[in-house]
Amino acid sequence: MPSEHIEILTPDELRRTLTRLASQIIERSGDLSKLVLLGIYTRGVPLAKTLADQIAILEQVRVPLGAIDITFTAMT
Repeated sequence: MPSEHIEILTPDELRRTLTRLASQIIERSGDLSKLVLLGIYTRGVPLAKTLADQIAILEQVRVPLGAIDITFTAMT
């Protein structure tokens, strides 16, 4: 059975969405010197980096970037 490819956003729509999200972060944060972007491993880290890069393009400011591992380990 062939798998069906479903495109949710075109590459251009994704670029515009990320630019809009970065713009909203800029508008709502006010002081970018107090902003830190944290991505949750694994897919959130590249998203946080992409947003940090876009903010740098829009505002010429490098936002600190970090990653969080929320893996649950049972203590027995």
